[in-house]
Amino acid sequence: MAHELGHLVGSHHGEGLPQAERDRDDAFANAFAAELLLPRAQLASVTWDQLDAAGLAELIWLWGVSTDALARRLGAVTGFQPEIVRAWAGQPTQRLLRQHRVFASSEDEITIRMDAAARRRFPIALQEAHLRGIAAGTLGRGTLAWMLGIDPESLDVDAPTPPEVNIDDLAGALGL
Repeated sequence: MAHELGHLVGSHHGEGLPQAERDRDDAFANAFAAELLLPRAQLASVTWDQLDAAGLAELIWLWGVSTDALARRLGAVTGFQPEIVRAWAGQPTQRLLRQHRVFASSEDEITIRMDAAARRRFPIALQEAHLRGIAAGTLGRGTLAWMLGIDPESLDVDAPTPPEVNIDDLAGALGL
């Protein structure tokens, strides 16, 4: 999501761009996402050589990034990866968290977070705008139903009935 936000910030809306421009736009979006999620100042504030696996797990959990993403970002920012980060970078982030982070409850917070991240969420204002568009007849039900994760036919919205069109009038309008 941070990468896509970078495209919006960079006003990258062009389709059909040459590969070099797409690569430039992607590099901008990647750099934006990296700085947003793992700012240089935040990385500099950590005493990496004194960090153990439990401390790394806590940072990973708080920052909401993978061990691989942290390793890549540290390499790009500092030119090196601390031993503790290098040791965990090639392993699944979940393994580090399950083995070394203490959670406050007995619930599986890792799975709960993963499920929440995978859930579709759209601002209420956007959903309401779609409802108004459906009611006005300018939008179909499909997009709003997709946003809500439901069958379009189960979406209970009053939409105008499309007018019947005489096939001969339509053919004439199309010049057929």
